[in-house]
Amino acid sequence: MHRLSRVALAAMLVPMGTAWAGPTLQGSTMALHYDAKTALWFDRAANAGDGAGWIIDRAGTPLDVIAPGEIGDGIGLQYTLGSTTERWGVNSHGSANVPVSGATSPLSITAFDDLTPAGGDFLTRTVWDAGIGVELRRYEQWARDGQSVYVHFTLANDNGQSLDDVLIQRGIDPDHDCVPNTTDPSDCTGNTPNTVNDVANGFATALGSQTGVAIALGRCGATGTTLGFRDLGFPGANLAAGAPAPTDPNGGTAADQLILWRHTANVLYEQGELDAGFTLTWASSSSALAGATANQADLCRSADRDEDGAKNPDFDGDDCDDDDPDIYFGATETPYDGVDDDCDGSDLTDVDGDTYDAEVVPGGTDCDDTNADIHPGAFDMPEDGIDQDCSGADAVADPDDSDKDGLLDDEERTLNTDPFDADTD
Repeated sequence: MHRLSRVALAAMLVPMGTAWAGPTLQGSTMALHYDAKTALWFDRAANAGDGAGWIIDRAGTPLDVIAPGEIGDGIGLQYTLGSTTERWGVNSHGSANVPVSGATSPLSITAFDDLTPAGGDFLTRTVWDAGIGVELRRYEQWARDGQSVYVHFTLANDNGQSLDDVLIQRGIDPDHDCVPNTTDPSDCTGNTPNTVNDVANGFATALGSQTGVAIALGRCGATGTTLGFRDLGFPGANLAAGAPAPTDPNGGTAADQLILWRHTANVLYEQGELDAGFTLTWASSSSALAGATANQADLCRSADRDEDGAKNPDFDGDDCDDDDPDIYFGATETPYDGVDDDCDGSDLTDVDGDTYDAEVVPGGTDCDDTNADIHPGAFDMPEDGIDQDCSGADAVADPDDSDKDGLLDDEERTLNTDPFDADTD
């Protein structure tokens, strides 16, 4: 057992160093700045001047979708390792790092990557490491010219033990009902933010009655996933308080609530990975939101477009063709079709494993790829009706080779074998 496996690892997020900085993404309908301290979406300019926030362009005017000057984003993780329940949480608020009860060892950002392909949708990856073989990865794929983001979490367990009662959650403060001061986007003086919140048809939706902006958190997969709302609070702190479940306000008005996505699993075995995700979509009105969420199913398939259970390389998977459900690592390989079905790097062209490619493929010379004893250079038993050496014809026996085994009768006498019985040679 690892000596740290029984230590409560609930902890603050610790960045790699002061030089680390999050990127700013700028599309036609969105702008986002990742906080340099937490790698979260952020909306607090007071935090060392690093909070540009998440905004959308509405009628040509940037409008904060996350509440100005307040908690914008947070992540919580909980699992049981051995006899210890371990929790941690991180939130974009104030000092950016929020300890959870029992925290003794820090998590750290070990990678923050901008994986955006040229001209493609924005794609970022963040990796948090617990230091004992437990790693949480977050991938976010933002539509460059759309109004949505797909968020994917992978929890990888290389600890040597199973993780029980796993819980991952993401909380977002959607107080987009603030009409900001024209000279100070963080100043909402004169109006009280409130939203109309509801959970229905696989979405947790918050509509700002003053601004008209609507936000929907969408479910990707039913098993283990819960959507809803909670009173304002850190996602990590909520875990420490006993992980209260998200609720459905059924269209009620709330002055300040988090939209909460939560995924649970009974066990994550050693060497295993747990994958789960959700979508977030925004629009300028509740009616426009319906159109913006029409591609929900496609968004949920971002990590596994062909739904064969294997992730594509953008999400650190090994599916070499994520548009064909019959192609993935470990699939049955169909030989000679020019397709790498099992993603091992090449098509199968040597079925019998004799190191000679079948003659049905370009450059192949094996005339029988089902028999490892038949290939160019193999011994050809004379007059047995089989072309073992792929010369084009069976070998003809020498008249002085009575048993037609390739050894002349005199050679067999020298070897003290029966020149009339090939089985004794």
